[in-house]
Order: sequence, then structure tokens, then C-alpha cells
Amino acid sequence: MGVSYSLGIMLVPQTSDWGSNPHASTMKRTIVEFDMKALRRKSLPLKEIDDGVRTLIDDMFETVEGIGVGLSAIQVGEPVQVIVVNIENQKLALINPHLRAQSINRNKQEEGCLSLPGITKPVKRSLEVIVDYRSVDGLWEQIHATGLMARVLLHELDHLKGKLIVDY
Repeated sequence: MGVSYSLGIMLVPQTSDWGSNPHASTMKRTIVEFDMKALRRKSLPLKEIDDGVRTLIDDMFETVEGIGVGLSAIQVGEPVQVIVVNIENQKLALINPHLRAQSINRNKQEEGCLSLPGITKPVKRSLEVIVDYRSVDGLWEQIHATGLMARVLLHELDHLKGKLIVDY
């Protein structure tokens, strides 16, 4: 049976009861689920990158491991501009990310969200993006992403603005 990328953002088993999260006991941080007040908060930029931020990033990677491909800090109750992505062992942490550009070429694909288990929605997103961000070392960097990486980045950037898949 196995796990697939059938929903783009969330790794979804082909069969599931969508009850309590079966991975909850292995998560480093608890994922905020269905708390619209918390999830709709706008995330604040970080002024400095200290050990607390690095711990948050490590915890987020550990939390999303095996259950998803992206996570924003607001989804673990921290309203700061931090995103982690782990796609096919390509791990990326983005601090204070900013969408610089996106292509006009778009496609619609079903997405799920770890904060809204059991809900999927077709979302039309750009196929290509350029995102500026600070690394854990505090350096400004840029990623040019296509395909699944672009979709995940756009999904997580939405979270930083308090926007969810149900808004599409």
C-alpha cells in the first residue's frame, strides 16, 4: 500500500479514518488542527535568529517527518515567519520568506493541509516561483522552485498570511 504525494502538501495514506493523528506520539510539536482563530493569525517577521529559532526549526522538521512535505510555524502555535520544507530529502528552512516572483502559468491540484485533516480542495497555483528568505545562518538567499516545491512554498507562504486552502 504505502504513502503517496496524492494531495501535494500532505502525505496521505490511501486509506485513513481521519481520526486522531496516528503520528502524534512521534511528533516533536503538536500541530494546530481546526483552530481557525490561531491559524488565521498573521505571522510576524523575526528580528534575530537565535538558538530558540534554530530549535523551533529542528522541531518543525521532526514534526513534519513522515506525515507531510511542508510546515509553517503558525501550524505549531508559533506566529513567526518560519517555514520548513522536506521534499524527497531536500530539506529547506526559510525565515522571513518573501515571494519575489511567480509564473503566470498555473495548474489546479488537490491539496490537503496538516492543520485541516480530512479536508482537500483543488487549488490553482503558479508552476514556478522565486522566494527570498533568510537562512538559519542569517544570510539572505533565494530559491527558484518549480513543480511540487513551488506548490509547497506557496501553500506555506499562505499560512504566514493566515490564508488556508478552504479560502480558495
